[in-house]
Amino acid sequence: MSADYARALKWPVIGWIVVDVAFLILSYVPGVPDLFTPPTLAPLLLAFGVWTGYKIVQFHGGFVDALIAGGAVGVVCGVLIIIGNGFIRGAGFAAVWPLAVWAFGMNLFGGVGGGGYALSK
Repeated sequence: MSADYARALKWPVIGWIVVDVAFLILSYVPGVPDLFTPPTLAPLLLAFGVWTGYKIVQFHGGFVDALIAGGAVGVVCGVLIIIGNGFIRGAGFAAVWPLAVWAFGMNLFGGVGGGGYALSK
C-alpha cells in the first residue's frame, strides 16, 4: 500500500496559504515585519513540517515519504515567501531567497521529526 500524498498534504498546504496571506496582510502594519524573525518563525515552520510528517505516516507512508512530504510543504512555503515578500512586497528575489531556503529546511526537518515520531509509536 502506498502513501496517500494528496490526503496528507491537503491541509498543511491550505494552512500555509492561509498563514502566508495573513502574514502578508499583517506586514503592511508598521513595525510588524520586524517581528518576523527566524527565532519567532522557527516554531511555526517546524510545526508545519511535524504536522505533515505525522500525517503522511497516518496515510500509509514511511520515513522516506515523511522526508518527501516535509520537503513538498517546504517548497510551498518557500514559493509563498518569494511571491509574498519578494514580488508583492517588492523586496526582490535575491533578498528573500535565503529566507525561503531556510523555511524549506525547517519544514523538511520538521517532516522528518514528525514522521519519525509517528513511526516510533
